[in-house]
Amino acid sequence: MSFDIDELAADWRDPEFWEEAWDTGWKQSLLYRQQPERTGGEYWDRRSASFTAQTRDSGVDEQVMKAVHLLGHKDALKRDSRVLDIGSGPGNYAIPIARRVRQVVALDPSGGMLEILKRRAAEAEVANIDIVQQPWETVDLVQAGWGGAFDAVLALMAPPFNGVGNLKKMLAACRGVLLVGGHLRWDDPVRRELWLELGLGEMPDFCPDPFYAYHWLYASGYYPDLEMEHYYSLRQLTPEQAQSELEDAVYPYLDLTAAVREQVRQFVAQRTGEGVFLSASSAVVGWVVCATGAPVPEQEQVHTHTHDHDHSHEHEHGQHHHHHEHDHLHDHDHEHPHNHDHDHEHSH
Repeated sequence: MSFDIDELAADWRDPEFWEEAWDTGWKQSLLYRQQPERTGGEYWDRRSASFTAQTRDSGVDEQVMKAVHLLGHKDALKRDSRVLDIGSGPGNYAIPIARRVRQVVALDPSGGMLEILKRRAAEAEVANIDIVQQPWETVDLVQAGWGGAFDAVLALMAPPFNGVGNLKKMLAACRGVLLVGGHLRWDDPVRRELWLELGLGEMPDFCPDPFYAYHWLYASGYYPDLEMEHYYSLRQLTPEQAQSELEDAVYPYLDLTAAVREQVRQFVAQRTGEGVFLSASSAVVGWVVCATGAPVPEQEQVHTHTHDHDHSHEHEHGQHHHHHEHDHLHDHDHEHPHNHDHDHEHSH
């Protein structure tokens, strides 16, 4: 395989190149295979209780601290700040962020998720969250009065973070800092094996949305930061928990007929020992944070400046490895020996 280096260098600086690459990557991804009628508000209503329990026990607090750190570093969490949380779910991010700002608008298509958010906010005595039940894709920024209305806009592990169109819309709502996050890599050998057994073929990978978002923003004249973290999860489930989670995982892709449920039951039974089903997965999560202001004019952009630093330090969960390129790219490595799980379709 040969490359025209000059042509590749020119493409790398072209936002349209990254828009097309992102669209191609998305159409080859796992989530693109989902049946749209199975992944909307009703799907998340169905999963709301189990999802909330799963994330509560899976180390989500660490991801919340990461989001708060990145936003705070960009000075986006002032007492008078207004924040939009797209795909807020049960409020994992909305509630702790609301303690630091004037208002959080929590947007989600699932009434079940938002009911849990309301209850959790009341229990936490947080009263400055404005709840909106609506898919991000159907929001009219002009009609909602959201054009440039938010000091920070978040879309963390949420389905709307899936292409340049939605990213541009997030930028249009933001007058301060944009924070988006998603999977760069993810592997779950159990789910991959189940896909084959159910006749779904080889399970596609996730689209590395943060990678494309970072490069599109940079090519468009912004100066984003990209930070990466590696997570490893090993969980012990009961057979009932395992069957429920695996059925939820395949539901967007095929009908859960009695025959399919029986296949899943047998799959779980064959891999259960002494009442324990082991579920292992690994993921690389990318976080893109960007001060949105006006893009830097092309003639003022510096494309040749790069620096590379390597340094490491001890962390309570293991080693972190940081790597910086262009402006900021960080690579962290986390190994979680306890029961941490990260939902790989929608983190809310």
